[in-house]
Amino acid sequence: IIKQHGYYSIVNGYGDSFEQIDTKYKHYSSDTSFEDIYAQFFIDRQLGKLLLPYLLDIEDHFSSVLSYAVAEHFDVNNFFADDRKNPDPTVISYLSYTHYPNAPIDVLKQLHDMSLNCRDDPTHWYIINKNHVPSWILFMNAELGTLTRYYKICPSSIKKEVTDELLPVKYSLNGFLNFENRRYSSGKTSTQKTDSAKSHRGKFIYSGLELMREFRNCIAHNSRVYVHTSNASLPMTVRDVPNISPRNLYTNEEYFQGTGKNDLFALFIWIIICQPSSTAQLNFIENIRNFFSGENVEQAAIAIFLKKSKLPTDFIQRLSRFANAI
Repeated sequence: IIKQHGYYSIVNGYGDSFEQIDTKYKHYSSDTSFEDIYAQFFIDRQLGKLLLPYLLDIEDHFSSVLSYAVAEHFDVNNFFADDRKNPDPTVISYLSYTHYPNAPIDVLKQLHDMSLNCRDDPTHWYIINKNHVPSWILFMNAELGTLTRYYKICPSSIKKEVTDELLPVKYSLNGFLNFENRRYSSGKTSTQKTDSAKSHRGKFIYSGLELMREFRNCIAHNSRVYVHTSNASLPMTVRDVPNISPRNLYTNEEYFQGTGKNDLFALFIWIIICQPSSTAQLNFIENIRNFFSGENVEQAAIAIFLKKSKLPTDFIQRLSRFANAI
């Protein structure tokens, strides 16, 4: 096992649950075995394998919806007007800076360069065999971080179309507006409340995609999933917009300690939000329930893993209530 995975990845990565903390030098409880530590490593890796397909499906959905919205609004020409191979300079590129006034243009330059020089299919095949690269082809070769940064500078009309497709109806613009009305029954004009709702909704989906991206990269690089905390945080509007009782998802105190904010529990919440149907949501929860039932690993090892991950003891029930609520 050490030859296959490396001593550091296993023992240094997962042995801290068994360390004695009251001594000057690091050592383990006397009854600790290598198998105990490896069990934590094994559970974490298997959990990553369970979660990754869900994250990739959400990424595909986001990329697909974004690309079609861009094509509908801005057509399919990837070339800038002065590009040598541009078949028709009169057609403005969907990457043209004119579509994104006052926005940072680094991501547009990156996507434009990819549309001209990408060496990976399907974009490369289109470069060689077609006279343009439509957004639904180009975005298949773009990294998620690139697409989220691009989404961030898109016009509000495109953002709304993408967000309406990805999020459940409870997180519609009207849902966020109702939340604003509950927060500010007076003191704000209707226009101010609408602008605030749009802003909160945009931040909501961007932070969720960024949280997902960090966890996906964590899994892909075989880093520890169960103790990972993302630099991006799900806002508390996850709970407050659909007006879910704090006892049914997390309390304010739990959130400010990280529960449901930028931890594994937050990732579970985001996956549920992004499932395309209530059936898919419940299937995900059932898969998580089965995973932690201890069929492949002793329940004692599962208990240690759950404690280290700081998942609420009743997290399955909370996720079920949350799925029903949205």
